Amino acid sequence: MSVPWRFKTHLDLVVEFIHELSCFDDDIVKCGWFVEISRSRFDVYKPPNDKRIIDMLADAESLTMALDLVLGNELKGSYWDDAFMVLGI
Repeated sequence: MSVPWRFKTHLDLVVEFIHELSCFDDDIVKCGWFVEISRSRFDVYKPPNDKRIIDMLADAESLTMALDLVLGNELKGSYWDDAFMVLGI
């Protein structure tokens, strides 16, 4: 696995953290963080380039569930519209 040097230390904690966020159930805060970190894959400051992380953040089913939760909650708004546009959902 090819990981830039700045992410080699504690990569396991990053994987665990993102996994915890991906299991958001009905927790809108976890859901929001999951969406934001997934969206950040397309930013300059990306999450680590690790297959486990990429797979979690690109999971269409999880992102669709997150979309439903965000759109049905008070967190909806133009920010989320932009985030979901970047994610293509």
